Amino acid sequence: MARHSVFDRYRRPAYTGDNRCLPCTVTNTLIAVLGGQLVAGGLLVAGQSLPIAAAVGGLAILFGLAQIWLRGYLVPGTPTLTKRYFPPWLLQLFGKESAPNAQAMLDAEQQRDVEDILVDANALQFDETGEDFELVDTFATAWQAAIDDVAEADDLPGHIETAFGVEGAIQVEETERATIVRLDNRIMGRWESRAAMIADVASCAILADRYEGWADLPPAQRGHLAGGLRLYIEQCPACGGPTSFDTETTTSCCSEHEVATVSCVSCGVRLFEIPVESAAIEPAV
Repeated sequence: MARHSVFDRYRRPAYTGDNRCLPCTVTNTLIAVLGGQLVAGGLLVAGQSLPIAAAVGGLAILFGLAQIWLRGYLVPGTPTLTKRYFPPWLLQLFGKESAPNAQAMLDAEQQRDVEDILVDANALQFDETGEDFELVDTFATAWQAAIDDVAEADDLPGHIETAFGVEGAIQVEETERATIVRLDNRIMGRWESRAAMIADVASCAILADRYEGWADLPPAQRGHLAGGLRLYIEQCPACGGPTSFDTETTTSCCSEHEVATVSCVSCGVRLFEIPVESAAIEPAV
């Protein structure tokens, strides 16, 4: 049986570590410092000596900082407060106005460029209506076979290196909210799920054979192309179930976003997410 320290029992992983909100942390830190100063000032007014007032105020600040470090917040309801009272320009300074999955964030013009390349690579084609795109059958078949290979591979980091044309120490980290790939301890990419990451690695392998300029593309552009393809995925890499396109409002710590999503109908895994205002078309999935 795993043993947990008192700190582990008190800690709230949902609001710390990779899930820590910078605006909320800054806000609560300022409150902790101000609160400590008020405590010290109150003691001085009450007649305590300066050393005692400073010591007690310092302890109050340290207690507040420890609370923030372990639990994410000092003041209950901080996410609601920051969401309600922080203006958009201030949230943007902390990177909170961007969508939660930056890898899939393409504006309409970028999305059209991606789709043009994917059509040239014989990966996408117009459907019968001539208004939406769909996967080319031969690409869909090859993609699914590549997904199976990557999912069962013993050397997943090697596949990631090849897919994005990088070299270095690859680490795959899975959290409740995302799958993160680090290259030499620096974040290289963030996906909605492990299944989404596997889908991109697999599609890169197929695009490498179908798109003439693939070898010259930087990792970021390869990621955009793979992410654009994932919008049209029809079969879940995790369980093989069908996918569904939908829109919903997602709530992050300090803001809300209306997003277009692709998820598995069977197991519910999230495969794609993009702000609705950035989506160029509605896919036929």
